[in-house]
Amino acid sequence: DLDDTGPRLPWDLDSLQFLADRGTAATLTMMDLCTVAGDAPVTVKDIESTAGLTSAQVRGQLAGLTMMFKHPKYGLERTQWPVRADWHTGVGHYYLRPGIADLWKQIRGESAFPEPIDFADGEGVASVQDIS
Repeated sequence: DLDDTGPRLPWDLDSLQFLADRGTAATLTMMDLCTVAGDAPVTVKDIESTAGLTSAQVRGQLAGLTMMFKHPKYGLERTQWPVRADWHTGVGHYYLRPGIADLWKQIRGESAFPEPIDFADGEGVASVQDIS
């Protein structure tokens, strides 16, 4: 999450479409994985392996997402990510905020989502077997 110095507007179809249109590979992959993961956490390693990016690339692209929220010039009137980030033993675990998965599916279409994924990365992360 980002600080609460700006508007905490709810994520709606238009704002998520804005994010989908401007998102990097790491951002889109994070959103897609969080959509199919349900309550299971998504890690940077999950994003790396699915998007074919290095850890540095994922971290850099997600830092760019943070910049999008911090600077009004990008046109996104939100200050918090559409995902919640928890840090366990130095590893970020991302979870989609409630109500966003269905909207994201509308925007991305079912074909955008990865095949069933095993999110087992050694951190005790659950497996996702059903993406519908």
